[in-house]
Amino acid sequence: MKHIRRATAEEVARIRDVANFGQTFTVFAMDQNAGQPDIAVVKQVFHLDPVLFGSETNDVQKARFIWALEERMAGAGIEQYECAVRYDDERWRNVIKTWGGRPLNDFPEARFVKEL
Repeated sequence: MKHIRRATAEEVARIRDVANFGQTFTVFAMDQNAGQPDIAVVKQVFHLDPVLFGSETNDVQKARFIWALEERMAGAGIEQYECAVRYDDERWRNVIKTWGGRPLNDFPEARFVKEL
């Protein structure tokens, strides 16, 4: 059986455009077949999810809440965070984009958590 190894600098550079590395990450590779290895990015991610607004919260109040959260996170040294937005909520996705967020993908996605 092949062993998992740290990816080379060249392998990391090759996936830079398709991987969102974040602040703390390690890239692993496994040479199972001839040609390119299998590659996985393991990263520590700050994930803002869920954000639950009250039924009476208006857009200005939502913006103020997110701004205050971002100020706290930046003050704690967090350089970026990920957040989940329902794919069918186009309005909220556009708000996040307007505030400087960029989508990590352009398709519906099911997110999972797995206990080790």
